[in-house]
Amino acid sequence: GMGRKGPKGAKTNAAALTKAALAAMSEETTVRITTVLEDFRASDAQVHTFEPSLTNQERAAVHAMCKKMGMISKSKGYGERRCLSVYKTKNTQGAVKEEGPSKLGFSEEARQILLDLFTHYPPDDAELNGDAVKNPGDKAAKIQWKTDTAFSRPAMQKHDIAKKVKMLTSKLNDTRQLRKIGEGRSKLPIASFKDHISSTLENHQVVLISGETGCGKTTQVPQYILDHVWGKGESCKIICTQPRRISAMSVAERISVERGETVGDTVGYKVY
Repeated sequence: GMGRKGPKGAKTNAAALTKAALAAMSEETTVRITTVLEDFRASDAQVHTFEPSLTNQERAAVHAMCKKMGMISKSKGYGERRCLSVYKTKNTQGAVKEEGPSKLGFSEEARQILLDLFTHYPPDDAELNGDAVKNPGDKAAKIQWKTDTAFSRPAMQKHDIAKKVKMLTSKLNDTRQLRKIGEGRSKLPIASFKDHISSTLENHQVVLISGETGCGKTTQVPQYILDHVWGKGESCKIICTQPRRISAMSVAERISVERGETVGDTVGYKVY
């Protein structure tokens, strides 16, 4: 018969399922199931059937573990006779399962972000045809290197800095969207190190900061430095390098938004 659909918007995830199922079982049972699956995978056998006495949690754990290990698991029968069989990448008839091209799935949120990026920064014909990748040398040879004038600008004076700081503070307090963005920034993993980063920079000429992807290194550290230096009434220029054009543009845009500005005001980008 047809299975009942879960509540709208509910998502099941193999890792979460495994966690929930494993948490509900004793360590002894978990070790036993893992050992059985690993022994089966290492053997020549093509199918292994578990005893019908498995509980629902144990069965869920087996299904999740199999998915993780790249094996197929199926339950058959009803009630006390319901048993679970595990197969390798071949099906029950012994014919090799045809593997199609691997697919990478995106969440709806990721799809929207990608759509937004491609809309704002569409790839040119050369990039779409792969020419940019094939002949990187030719493209590099044609670049006319010019001196970047952005870093030749005179340093900001104290009154200009004070004006900028006052404007930023005013925007952060009065704009609901910026307050919301500020709350999000304060929850980033790197936020708790803000003062530590500032004090370390004061006392050392070279500082290395290491952190997981997404912790806020690229978008937050330059702002921490700028706010700290501006707080002393001094000016500074910060360079943040990116390996690709789209990264440079999107990072500059993101930081500008966080500061209630547009690209080219306090924050800009330069592509070579």
